[in-house]
Amino acid sequence: MQISQAAANKSLNQIMQRLEWHGAYSEALRHCGWIGTSNNFVKYKEAKTEVNMELVAIELLKLAMGPTISRVLDVTIAAIQALKANTELTAKLQKSASQGESGSFNILPRLQQDEDVVMYDQAMTYQRRSSSGGFWFWSWKSSDISLEQVANKWELNFDHYQALEAQIKAKIGKHSSDFFDELDL
Repeated sequence: MQISQAAANKSLNQIMQRLEWHGAYSEALRHCGWIGTSNNFVKYKEAKTEVNMELVAIELLKLAMGPTISRVLDVTIAAIQALKANTELTAKLQKSASQGESGSFNILPRLQQDEDVVMYDQAMTYQRRSSSGGFWFWSWKSSDISLEQVANKWELNFDHYQALEAQIKAKIGKHSSDFFDELDL
């Protein structure tokens, strides 16, 4: 497992590229003799956007008030356009946004089942973004949620691992030795 983590860390950021990192980690595990006997992947996305425009409200006013409202509407439309053109004022009015991200990577302890060594791992990412704003008859809301998760069950092919054990230990030893050689304390 240590060689798999080092291989994945060499090319990917475990925090920012969690699922891609997990893929590289899994690839290295396979080369060390671990066989993926089950793999589960879940991907969920939801996006919502709601927009209300002032022209819809103006058309409703026209319908409700009839032809006598046309002069008032012309002045209202001109006022709305002037206010919308004032970006400093518009920026000060109703506007909010939030976002969050989280993720995890977990390895359950290896288990001995009869003659097999079994390991479980799981990686997950979650992202949420939302924003809203408004000005006069104009308002908007937007939200986006994304969840991705992968979970694996691995069984060790011990004969395959034994054939590579010396090479794996040499690589891990060199990797650790290089780290300590470059450590400036």
